[in-house]
Amino acid sequence: MFDRILYADDKITVSVGWLGLGALKVRAPGRSVRRAHPKQMQFFRTLSKELARLGHPISSDSAAARAAMREFVYLLMEHSASGLTWQIAFIKGGASHAAAHVQSFRPTMSDP
Repeated sequence: MFDRILYADDKITVSVGWLGLGALKVRAPGRSVRRAHPKQMQFFRTLSKELARLGHPISSDSAAARAAMREFVYLLMEHSASGLTWQIAFIKGGASHAAAHVQSFRPTMSDP
């Protein structure tokens, strides 16, 4: 009820309930709605703030943000918050995750 859409494209929707005060929810076609653990929600907030700070606001127009969101949704849908994958992600943090995505989409000297 009163969800605030944070990110949406043709494959996924990431929203937060109660206009930003509720649980982080992810919807994907053919899947049930998945609610994020509070630690996962904090990871998402850090990730999105860092992407914006690096010049890639959360939008489907940004290739780095789109890749980061799709990876986040995959991790949320497929791995438990207490599992090894998330434990490593929590240790590394959202900021390093964002930086890695931005770095992978930076043009190289040979690009036009």
